[in-house]
Parts: sequence; structure tokens; C-alpha cells
Amino acid sequence: MAKLVLKVFKKPFRVWKPGTDIVSEILKAYDEILLSGDFIVLSDKAVSVAKGLVYDESIIKPSILTKLATYLVMRVLWGKILSFTLKEANVSWIKTLDLNTLARHKQLALRVGGFLQVLKPMSEGGIDTSNLPGTIVSIPVKSPGKLAKMISLKIFNATGKKVNVLIVDSDRCYLVKGLRIALASRPTDVKGLVNMGFISYLTARFFRKFFKPMATPTGYYGRLVDLETLLKISEISDRVRGFGAGRTVFEVAERFNVGVEEVTWSHLEKIPHYPVILVRLARIRSKKRKKLI
Repeated sequence: MAKLVLKVFKKPFRVWKPGTDIVSEILKAYDEILLSGDFIVLSDKAVSVAKGLVYDESIIKPSILTKLATYLVMRVLWGKILSFTLKEANVSWIKTLDLNTLARHKQLALRVGGFLQVLKPMSEGGIDTSNLPGTIVSIPVKSPGKLAKMISLKIFNATGKKVNVLIVDSDRCYLVKGLRIALASRPTDVKGLVNMGFISYLTARFFRKFFKPMATPTGYYGRLVDLETLLKISEISDRVRGFGAGRTVFEVAERFNVGVEEVTWSHLEKIPHYPVILVRLARIRSKKRKKLI
């Protein structure tokens, strides 16, 4: 049998801002070592920011109905009833963060992702708040599969190398053990991932022993690979990439010793970021041991 081995390459970048040329950044870092068949694994959030898909939540004026719904979902549902499914740190900010701030985010989540996304406690609809300045959030690309194809073709036109392009979100999806399907809790273009938003999120937490949490591939273009291989590449790349200045807006603010809404681009430029990970696949054939007669 052949064992799948992944070789991972990681190079630092400056934080990506709106207008960043994604292909230029990829080639600047990896052109010299890039081979046909390699996997270019991109951060979903970094791609959204580069494409200018950002929104300032401070301009949102949540309605009274939205505030009431937010209170019920966050303070009651996740702060009390389902708090046992979350990490203690997450329960803490759910209970203490300003309700108006939570409501602004939920109102945007409803517009972007719909009702089943609003019911999630965090990462609703693929909206990302971490490693961004102030009250800016990123909104996911609508067709990440098409974007992955465009990036792959541009790299081919520039280098003559056919590469696979995978876009990944650190938000968890849940591989059903023993089956070739996974539950996603956010939108994705990848076949085999079933997005049921809140239902996926809750199901996987109540029946943990049947699921394996992994980073979510949101868009892919390239050679035909099975879902488990794609998920393995996504998860390893996500671990290697790390969390920039922090996993959450609270960790980011704490790192720079400022308020949650006081983080700036200048702060984020002080640390290395890893929006692009290069993965190379190899199959090593294991030698069969000869039976002794």
C-alpha cells in the first residue's frame, strides 16, 4: 500500500490589506520552489480582505428586535443552556461583551449568512473578526471555487506550472467517521461538505465521538482528490499557518495591550502572517514483509 506524505512549506508575509494582489504575493514567496501538482493553500479570511470584502460593523444600527434576538441567542442559549459545549473563555465573552456590539454582528450575519448562521455563537456565515483593525470584519467570497480556479490559471499563465488551489477557513467542519462526508457549519463550494449552519455545529458537539473536527475547505480547483485528503491538507495547513496575532479579537487586543476596537493595521504589521501555505504530496510505497515459511 502507498502512504500519503505531505511536505509543507511556510513563508512569512506582511498582513494582507484590501487591494493586495494575491497571485503576485504567491509568486513572490514561492515561485523558485513551486512545482506542477503542488497545493497552494490560502487563508479564507486573507483572501476576502485582499479582494476588498470588508465591512465596518460600527455603522450598523441594530433594531430592538435584533437586540432581543441577540440576547436570547447569546446570553440565554449559548451563555446558559448550551454553555457546556463551549470553551470557558468563549462563554466568558458571550456573557460579558456589550449587547449592542453583539447585535451589530448578528444583524450583519443575518444579512450575509441567513437564520441558521445567526444561531451559531461565533464565526457566523464565515464572517471573521480576528486579525483585523477596529470594528472591521471580513465577509467571505461568494464563489471561492471560481476564485481558486482563476488563481490557478493565472499562476499557470505566469509560470507554466499547473497547481492546485485550496481556500481554507479555520472554522471547524466535522468529518463523519467511517463515511466520506462532512458537516460544515458555514458556506462552502467543496463537494462532500454538507452545510447546515447551526444544526451542523450543534450535532457535532452533542455526538462528538462520531465526528472528527477539521479546518473547513471553502473552495478548491485542481486535480481530483478524495474528501479526506482535501480535509487533511486543510487541517495541516491551518495548524502550520497559526493564528496571527490571536485566535479571537480579544486575544489580538490583549497581545497589543489595547481595547478590542483599538487594534490598527500598524499593530498587525508588527507580526508575521502566513496567508499562503505550500503543500506537496508524495506517496511512499511500504515494503511488504516476506512471510517466513
